Amino acid sequence: MDLYREKYIKLKSAYENSYEFDPFFDFRTELENSSDKEAKYVLVDVYTLMQQYRKAYNLMVSLGMPDNQKTRKNLAVIKDLAQKYGDSFEKKRLSRPRLDGRLKKIPIFKYHPDPFMTGSFYELDKAETCSCCGKPTFIRYKGPFYSLEEPGCLCPDCIANGMAAEKFDGEFQDECSVDEIDNPEGLEELIHKTPGYCGWQQEYWRAHCNDYCAFIGYAGSQELKEMGIMEEVLDDSLWNETAKDNICNNMFNGSGMQGYLFRCLHCGRYLLWADCD
Repeated sequence: MDLYREKYIKLKSAYENSYEFDPFFDFRTELENSSDKEAKYVLVDVYTLMQQYRKAYNLMVSLGMPDNQKTRKNLAVIKDLAQKYGDSFEKKRLSRPRLDGRLKKIPIFKYHPDPFMTGSFYELDKAETCSCCGKPTFIRYKGPFYSLEEPGCLCPDCIANGMAAEKFDGEFQDECSVDEIDNPEGLEELIHKTPGYCGWQQEYWRAHCNDYCAFIGYAGSQELKEMGIMEEVLDDSLWNETAKDNICNNMFNGSGMQGYLFRCLHCGRYLLWADCD
């Protein structure tokens, strides 16, 4: 096994355990700058993993990959992805230390542990005034809020302590769009004190072990396969055979069919919600 392939396997294994994607960006640059043909073969896999389908396909064609059944099948799959999505949904670099620093500035949200990663919070270059407490904030909420009033800016603290929901008589999650469980305290925290996420249609919140799950983020079939949890999320009475087929073959992160990944706070099981534009 050549050194580039060995490094790719190690990085992919580490990613499946930690979901830390940043090392692939430096590795991609290393492969792109190498004149070694073996490096370019590995680069095809890296481009595909990073959802740069057009680059992966063009590189495969230029390399003149070995003519065998596996190569022909991979080429056909990547060609189809390239025609449908190009490089539109390629992975973006997310600096974990920077994100961890942001998380230290906000309260802990039990059901939404990393709202910066999911895009529900973002940092401002210039402070704005929170519509609830009237204090300046450099962190603003960007997500659903169901209320007759439309507050302009909500800070993390006013969401966490319930002041925003109380002042504007609103909810961050529709209480009718959640899995049914016997946990009124959890429902209260979810709809009134937890930042929501943005979906194509009505956002839905999964539950397990008689508690609401933590929203992990957006995912397509590729991410579920990379994490090794595809079978786990499909083993769910929520999905019929048609839905399972669509999840496996038509659900791509950032596309017309989007997946939303949740994890049980008690047993660690992953659950999925999906909708279409």
